[in-house]
Amino acid sequence: MINAENNINNLETLPQGWERRNSLELVESVRIDRNKQVPKSEYQLAGEFPIVDQGQSFVAGWTNHENRVICDVLPLIIFGDHTRCLKFVDMPFALGADGTKPLRARDGVNPRFAYYALSSVDIPSKGYSRHFSVFKEKTVMFCESLVEQKKIAAILFKLQNAISVQKRTLDTLRELKKSTLQKIFTEGLHGKSQSTDLGKIPAGWAVFSLGDLCDENGGGIQTGPFGSQLHASDYELEGTPVVNPTHMNENEIIHKDIPKIGSRNANRLSRHALEAGDILFARRGEIGRHAFVSERESGWICGTGCFLVRMKTERVFSEYTSRFLYSSMAQEWLVAHASGTIMPNLNTKILRACPVVFPESPAEQKKIISIFQTLDKKIGVHERKRDTLNELFRSTLNQLMTAKIRVNNLKIDISEVEE
Repeated sequence: MINAENNINNLETLPQGWERRNSLELVESVRIDRNKQVPKSEYQLAGEFPIVDQGQSFVAGWTNHENRVICDVLPLIIFGDHTRCLKFVDMPFALGADGTKPLRARDGVNPRFAYYALSSVDIPSKGYSRHFSVFKEKTVMFCESLVEQKKIAAILFKLQNAISVQKRTLDTLRELKKSTLQKIFTEGLHGKSQSTDLGKIPAGWAVFSLGDLCDENGGGIQTGPFGSQLHASDYELEGTPVVNPTHMNENEIIHKDIPKIGSRNANRLSRHALEAGDILFARRGEIGRHAFVSERESGWICGTGCFLVRMKTERVFSEYTSRFLYSSMAQEWLVAHASGTIMPNLNTKILRACPVVFPESPAEQKKIISIFQTLDKKIGVHERKRDTLNELFRSTLNQLMTAKIRVNNLKIDISEVEE
């Protein structure tokens, strides 16, 4: 949710036609019979009707029970009592039973305007406690003109649609990357496979353990610094970045909000300094999570909770190896061999034994690397577009819902938000 509340309270004078209102003056609660609500245990992976609950995903599951479908009081706004998630639902759906608060716009309030106005309210998290008691005490800005409400809603709706387009594109690209991983590492570039103890692998490809590859030409696998060597108090605002497992995502190192240490500590931990071409692995938690170290991260420090994999072999490129280690074959192997039940984890022995399957031709390895680099670049482009649109939506929502930007005199198509 966007915190426009402070801006609302700081306004000394309100524009003509605007006033402060309690959130429940815009919406009213809607009672849905308990027997129409769907318990989580009855969610299905596929079905005829979507289930909307308080979770982060818009659709949480599916049902085929037509008698549980809500269609006569639409559109509704669903507030997650535990999660604080807010969803606008204008299609027939079934309601998840746990922690959902259905709301409906009152007379004289455009439903989408109400949804966006409520989205601008900041509700601090109280963990898994209930939040509706806080929500109903919140103040929002209200525009009395129904036409202006619709214009505001139309602008924000168009921005949300643009964000949805980027999300769908990203979903498609990620699914393409996943299927490409599966195809290449089972059939290669020539569509031929062979059966092995590991399952199907491309015909003629070599199989080495990660440890054997790292032993060649002075490579190796080492554990990152222990907690006793690197404390939270060692972090500074400026200095050498330290990469922890939380900074790894889809084979890349995330630079945002990365902790740093000063030169004295960096020198002390120099044996953990990264080189371009290294691979960092998370030791526990999400088994198989890893990232490839690029030139940009050379000289950074391997953090606590990581393994540093350094390959000097001439048999296979380390970037190819990092790509392969995201294949279902490698990921499933690591999960199957991880130790610990409550908190699965890897150790050096397990990581060394992990099989690496590769074509012996450097040209073929480079071509595979290029395929995934191209896909990653496309994904990166659409991630940046999505992030830019999200920021534009947040700032526009704030500006519109505090009446800092007025659209009452603008010609705007409102057909999409007519109810």
